[in-house]
Amino acid sequence: MPAQNTGVVDASSLPKGYLARQTTANVSITPVNTFVDITGCSLALPIGQYLVGACLSTVTVTGITLITAKLWDGTIIYSAAEASGAISGQFQIALPTTFIQLLAAATLKLSVAAATDAQTTVQYTIPTNGTGLDGKGTQIWAVRLA
Repeated sequence: MPAQNTGVVDASSLPKGYLARQTTANVSITPVNTFVDITGCSLALPIGQYLVGACLSTVTVTGITLITAKLWDGTIIYSAAEASGAISGQFQIALPTTFIQLLAAATLKLSVAAATDAQTTVQYTIPTNGTGLDGKGTQIWAVRLA
């Protein structure tokens, strides 16, 4: 049997490398219009240059909603995206991948807010058609470049 790729390397121990974290469970986004940090989706990065990004899968229950996601360190927003819909359902959002240079160590995190639906959930896994990527419906990643 061939070796299985895990896709997770500790970037802090390598001159260049890839680091990814996925949510560990579904996360409810309440109250509305309040950013919630997504459990498990944070990366502690040392000084360096990185290509960073994130994606998420959400399910809404009622009404029109607008979902906003941001990749940030608690102060500086490195990437953000929104999705909206007129009916309840599923949203998949890919935040734009961006280059960053950290002059000091920082912890990047994925935070999400829902504008109108108090029953929005960020999903642990992609809910439809059994992709086989359990636990990777919502994730954050960084590629250390230098």
